[in-house]
Amino acid sequence: MFLYHFSDLELSVNANFPVGNFAKTVAQNPIAQKFEEEMENIRRNYTPTKPSRLNCIFAFDNATAEGFKTNRKFLYELDIPETLHPSIHNYEVGSFFSELLLKNNIQLILSEVTLMEDYWTCPDLYINSNGQILKFVKEYLIPVPVRINRVINWN
Repeated sequence: MFLYHFSDLELSVNANFPVGNFAKTVAQNPIAQKFEEEMENIRRNYTPTKPSRLNCIFAFDNATAEGFKTNRKFLYELDIPETLHPSIHNYEVGSFFSELLLKNNIQLILSEVTLMEDYWTCPDLYINSNGQILKFVKEYLIPVPVRINRVINWN
């Protein structure tokens, strides 16, 4: 199975995506750290068998990846072993929290604890505290290391 990941890291084919890259990014922002600590606590309480976001990379299927050619430099095709069953979540929930992180207000973020729980429990409907329904965009959490099958030049 192949999934796709965008990154600014320049890696080569057959390289393993490095462990802890997301955790290093989070460590640079105290509010992001607090958010991820809360996400980790919720994961342990609700879905302890799912992998930690801090030890994963976020990936998409090909169709979804095509829509996320943002400001990242590289698109990697990842070779996911058949024995690994990636954890499926809603990208839009993560995106919603990314926008809240820009406001640098941890209380605002923590007021969305139900949505944090929903990220892990994957209900049929995702609704934030303002009653806004978030669409579902499949995001895979893949424990690293994972092998790069191909580097895709999409510029």
